[in-house]
Amino acid sequence: GRETNPGPLSIGFMGRASYEKGMTQLAQAFAQLPADVARLVVAGKVGEAQQAELKALAPKADLLFLGYVKPEDFFRQVDVVIAPSLWEEPGALVIAESLAAGRPVIVSPYGGSPEAILPDVTGWIVPPEADAIAALIASIAAKPELVGRMQDRLMRETTHRTMQDVNAAYLDVYREAIAFENQTSKRETTR
Repeated sequence: GRETNPGPLSIGFMGRASYEKGMTQLAQAFAQLPADVARLVVAGKVGEAQQAELKALAPKADLLFLGYVKPEDFFRQVDVVIAPSLWEEPGALVIAESLAAGRPVIVSPYGGSPEAILPDVTGWIVPPEADAIAALIASIAAKPELVGRMQDRLMRETTHRTMQDVNAAYLDVYREAIAFENQTSKRETTR
């Protein structure tokens, strides 16, 4: 549970730290949070210029840039994962991976993200705006035992889709589409 990471609540972000992923709002949210409340752990390719930009948005925040790491190394260092996407993302794979790794997820209300979690059971939904994100993180940080319970519940539930499950589901959809396409084009040639 949560007691494995003592100290500030560790919030993880995994993926491209691009604008549409809500990275700017996330840094602005951390600018509002005392460093002893929460830290931000970022996994993925973030260039030095972009790191400097994010640090400038939140100069007093505890920001840790891991670069490329194995997902398990990332998940070991975070309590909660955040995916504050600004666009109608159909289904962020990081959400499925985080839940499978026993980490509750903070998502924005866009695209397929809200459907991927159960509010206050496996995660939280928040508008991707700095004030709202900061307020939510502060309220979560004040309830470490809740985070621990959510992690334990996720670890017990083996129903979570892993990356392999997601890939297999995509492949099934593609195979069906190809089969359908082949049938349709055959029909057209026999007309």
